[in-house]
Amino acid sequence: MAKLGFVLLVLLFGTCSFIAGVVAPTEISKPVRRFAQVQYERWYPPEAEVALDELAAQIDPLAAKAVDYSSLIQTPELAGQLGIQVGLYSSQNEAQVLQSELLQLKLPASAIPVRIAGSFSWILLATGPYPDAQQARLSVARLRTLFGYDRSFDLIRWPEKAK
Repeated sequence: MAKLGFVLLVLLFGTCSFIAGVVAPTEISKPVRRFAQVQYERWYPPEAEVALDELAAQIDPLAAKAVDYSSLIQTPELAGQLGIQVGLYSSQNEAQVLQSELLQLKLPASAIPVRIAGSFSWILLATGPYPDAQQARLSVARLRTLFGYDRSFDLIRWPEKAK
């Protein structure tokens, strides 16, 4: 009997919640969202984000030089100086190993710190810069031949900060 009473209580609560949601005024969400925003800003003030960025730049000097990765992704029109993305690494040491191999093969290689989704966490290894898409595609063919496998090498915009 207790189980039946519990089931009826749950059904009654669910029905009341559904009816309350259906008949609630549409403008009720504005004060609730405003309250939620106030609570969020109380716990996570906007100034703290700036301080964290400054702190990250002090801890890791590469973070100050990091380029936004989305600014490097190519659009259909290939214009300006281009590079070839060889890899994206989480540590400087991993990138330096392959960078030294590329330099031994007489390919211009650079390790470029990048931010993805607003946080610094990756090292982009790229060859370049190349003056146009044709030169970049010739280098892609050379990379495929030198590495001995058919791998996708993406063309990217060459960042102005990179050497």
